[in-house]
Amino acid sequence: MARLVAMAMCLMVASCGAMGSSRPAAPFTMPVNAQVTHAAADGRGWKANGEIGVSFNQAQAQFAAKIAAAGWAHLHTISLGRNRVLEAWSRGGEELTLMIWRIAPGRSGFSYGLSMKAGAGDARK
Repeated sequence: MARLVAMAMCLMVASCGAMGSSRPAAPFTMPVNAQVTHAAADGRGWKANGEIGVSFNQAQAQFAAKIAAAGWAHLHTISLGRNRVLEAWSRGGEELTLMIWRIAPGRSGFSYGLSMKAGAGDARK
């Protein structure tokens, strides 16, 4: 449990180095009210999942602003039905995949993962 809290804090401050960990900095600063409920350190699947206490549209806008501010370029948004999207972002040799969905009025879920761009190697981060 303490490790999960430490990883969530790393994501929120966007720098694990500031917490004395050898893990690399988070790919972006989490929006206010976003809570990571699960973080995977093994590099498989989604890197983090969680909830944010805002509507679907607000969540999409807040994540887009934070990700863009971290230097990521938006590539695609794929609608997966009403109030559910999958987004692709790129920075250097990495790609970030973000999924956002509506849980309830004023509450949304999110997951994100990182991978290397095709041709940049098969290692996942």
